[in-house]
Order: sequence, then structure tokens, then C-alpha cells
Amino acid sequence: MKGNIRTLVAAVTLAVPLIAAAQAPVKIYDIVELSGGGATAGTNFDNGVKLAFKEINAAGGILGRKIDVISVDTQSNPGIAKALTQKAVDDGAYVVMGPVFSGSIIVSMAETKKAEIPNFTGGEAANITTQGNPYAAHILSTIDVTVSALIMRPRSPRLAKA
Repeated sequence: MKGNIRTLVAAVTLAVPLIAAAQAPVKIYDIVELSGGGATAGTNFDNGVKLAFKEINAAGGILGRKIDVISVDTQSNPGIAKALTQKAVDDGAYVVMGPVFSGSIIVSMAETKKAEIPNFTGGEAANITTQGNPYAAHILSTIDVTVSALIMRPRSPRLAKA
């Protein structure tokens, strides 16, 4: 009898952190130009991202998990964009949205590629998608297209780890 109780206590002790981890929010980093020369484009992109994920959260999130959108300002500086992208990777981002400016996305998408994290951008430079980066997506339509792509990705191993 004591052995069964010990086994039950051990199982519950091991399961509690797994249950908590399974309910952790999904981190979406929105790395955009909120100040500097790109503030208008970055703010528009940021507003669209926040609105889209607000709607997804209202509909139950991703596999029942809430989405946390973490917006950070590149200050329209590619070096800052790259550093913020590395921070997002280190923090376990599920997806990175932005930057918008082509110079910033060119340097930051190298970080998301190494980490195998999808990176959606509004940047318009042709070389964003001609580098053979399977994790970079060039958005020229609406945020709805991006959100649809994210919804199709919930079986990702990264989501299971989060």
C-alpha cells in the first residue's frame, strides 16, 4: 500500500510541471520599428499583429494556449534588430514577426534561421526570399495570410516544448 502511495505521489510530482508547461503561453515576438525613420511602417505592422493575435486569443488561442505578443522597438537600426532577435530566440519565441525594414530583416533573419524559428516580415527587398531561408516569409498581402500560416503550424516541436 505504501508503495502505491509513493508511486502516486511521485507521478503527481512529475506531472505538475508538465501540466504547467503545457499551459504556458505561446510567445510571439513582434520585432518592429516603433521609433526612428521606420516608425510609421513598424507601428502599422505592430498594430496589425496585435489585432490578429487578439482575435486568435478570443477564439481560444493555439491548441487552447494563450498567445503573448511581445513587441520590441528596433529603433529602425539593423544592429538593434539583430540583438532583439537573438533575445527572442533565447527567450524561446515560437515565431518572430518583423522587422519591417529590409536592412533589419536581412540581418535578423539569420538568427531565426539558425534557431529554426519562422520569421514573417513586411520587408519588400527581393533578397529576403532569395536566400533560401525556409524560415523566412515575405508578407505582401495581409496579416490574415500570416495568421493562417501560423494556425497551420501547431504541431511544431517548438510548440510542444514551450
